[in-house]
Amino acid sequence: MRLPANKIVGIVFFIALYLLSGHGLSHAKSQEEQKADVVEGPAPAIPDLSDIIPLATALSGRLTTLEKRLKSGPDISVIQKRYDTIATDLKIPSDQLDGLKNAKDYRFNKLTEMRRIVRRKNRLFEEISEPILLTIRQLGVWRKEWLKEKKDWNEWEPSFLAGGIFEQLKPSFEKANDTIDTALNLIIPRLEALLRVQERAGHTKAKIDVLTAELDDLIMEKRQGALSKASPPMFSSEYFSQFRGGIWVAVKKGLDEISWPESRIFAQHGWIILMQGIFSIFMIISVYRNRRVLTESKKWFFLAARPFDDLGRLRQPGSGDEGSVVRGV
Repeated sequence: MRLPANKIVGIVFFIALYLLSGHGLSHAKSQEEQKADVVEGPAPAIPDLSDIIPLATALSGRLTTLEKRLKSGPDISVIQKRYDTIATDLKIPSDQLDGLKNAKDYRFNKLTEMRRIVRRKNRLFEEISEPILLTIRQLGVWRKEWLKEKKDWNEWEPSFLAGGIFEQLKPSFEKANDTIDTALNLIIPRLEALLRVQERAGHTKAKIDVLTAELDDLIMEKRQGALSKASPPMFSSEYFSQFRGGIWVAVKKGLDEISWPESRIFAQHGWIILMQGIFSIFMIISVYRNRRVLTESKKWFFLAARPFDDLGRLRQPGSGDEGSVVRGV
């Protein structure tokens, strides 16, 4: 007996739907189980009975090492003083910048000098901050390690001391907990103190960033202003009017903007400057005294062709005409 084609298709479709739905449910169930396993994770392994006392003793050794490393760390009071010094030094360029903005007179050289000072303070700030960042990171790692030890020992204790068994291990657990608490009492206060210093230093860093941004903007504005100003034509009254009394005011203003060398530069390199001056004077005298000889040399003739030569005119070497002369250049 043959079944109609439509019934056969229906039976096949029903079987396929049943198999797929069962597989899907089992697959979804396995995924949920795997997800639960991942979320929960394996419980921490309980050490062997013979390892409790050695582990408690090892904690004491780690505490001794921690105390030594904390003593060799940066001095918080010294670091705070260095940060305070930077904050005090920044007050000078900050006040000068306020004065320039109020006067509406942005001197280019003065602005660049102020920016150089601020950048130097920023480099010093970064040099001080680098060891602080490393110390805070290291203290954070130690804090996590000792907190994990505290959690583990608190979970192990009921497994060994429940029901009054293994009472001889109770001193080891007490010693381990005391050691962990001592370590955390060393780490956490120092970490909090460094974080307070870092927070106060953040205000100084913000001041540096603000000053740098303002100085960069003013310097850019000054440069754009200088480029936008067109010079008047040479053969005009506007051009020659620049050489009146006002030019001396501009010269004086320019001299005020010059960044003169500090006294320590002369103290360190004064002998070099002195030797250069003596050498220059010696060369000038030598050229002046031997100017007649130099005029006859094709190679060194230009040294004698000076506008202030007392002869007024110098003979050109190598020319057949005795009267051919070259005027001082």
